[in-house]
Amino acid sequence: TPTPTATPTPTPNPDGIKLRFAVLSDFQYGRNAQDGSATVSEKVVNALKQVVDKSKDTQGNVRLDAILVPGDITHNSNPAEYQAMINDFNSIPEIKANNVKVMFLRGNHDVQDGKGDNFVKELSKYDSTLTKTNNIYDIKGYKFICVSQDTYKYNDDTPEKYEYVHSPQTIEWFENARSEE
Repeated sequence: TPTPTATPTPTPNPDGIKLRFAVLSDFQYGRNAQDGSATVSEKVVNALKQVVDKSKDTQGNVRLDAILVPGDITHNSNPAEYQAMINDFNSIPEIKANNVKVMFLRGNHDVQDGKGDNFVKELSKYDSTLTKTNNIYDIKGYKFICVSQDTYKYNDDTPEKYEYVHSPQTIEWFENARSEE
């Protein structure tokens, strides 16, 4: 007989899938639409609707566990830009009604001009459990270590060292988070 384990094993859904999550990034609220294209808000709402709809089972139940938003939520890190994102997420009631966890990370545009504190201040209005920029989430037994960017430096140059975009404190936090089990 197998020995019972102390670590819970994630329970799969009836279709055998253990975890469902979507990744939506680089919204950049505050950036203007160009050439008659859809606004940021229209694009985000459309993407959220598609994610929710595609996650539904044959009975119409939402089967989405989480949404990961890895940075550049805003273009200028202004409170109004965060509020526009909150309004758009709130316009899709299935997200909160089905306890879909939204995991936010701060990107370089979310820290520009010394306004990085707006990330937690404003997003905590959507999710009151968001109290810091770096977080560990447990979604159905799976550990997500979410490390936010600390600097406005562009990461397009493929830096060889994490110090380019992360403070020593963030790197230490990440190393500790990785070693915790």
